[in-house]
Amino acid sequence: MNLSSGINAEYGDVFAFHPPVCTVFVVIIMNTSHVITAEEKVDSILITSDRIDVSEAVKCVQHDGAGAISTFIGTTRDNFQGKKVIKLEYEAYTPMALSEMKKICVRMREKWSLVKIALWHRIGEVGVGETSVIVAVSSVHRKEGLEAVSYGIDEIKAWAPIWKKEYYEDGSMWKDNCESCHHHQHKEKPHT
Repeated sequence: MNLSSGINAEYGDVFAFHPPVCTVFVVIIMNTSHVITAEEKVDSILITSDRIDVSEAVKCVQHDGAGAISTFIGTTRDNFQGKKVIKLEYEAYTPMALSEMKKICVRMREKWSLVKIALWHRIGEVGVGETSVIVAVSSVHRKEGLEAVSYGIDEIKAWAPIWKKEYYEDGSMWKDNCESCHHHQHKEKPHT
């Protein structure tokens, strides 16, 4: 297994991930009545060149206090706009992608009452039918979990510096990762 690591430039933290470790970032949330422990609120963020296992992501977010586990599983399809897709290849600026994914977890927790979150993305070659990204959450009720999962994948595509190249029978091309950019107020960077 490969080890992914990075340095959080904002705080100087050094972190490393070795799948299927589930306790990557621990978030302790203060409540007016009590502190929710790290065992109850855990975020798992992973970028790896190894295959990612959906069942491991689900195990990672399981909690006895959660009535729902919601997931989004992105896989490589075999076609795009009439072209036969052979494989995908993902590249990432890993330290920044991990930092952005951590911020996405924070925003998800601000919007919904979630118990555990897993944001996992694969890099390197991903064959047809293989999993490239998993967003999994546990929550008390299904509605907040389903909404959070949809938001999570949209935010990963919009903000995490992860790029996708599609390989077709007749060539290849880099793809824009932000399918949901019309939902965001991206500003063009000035040309320098």
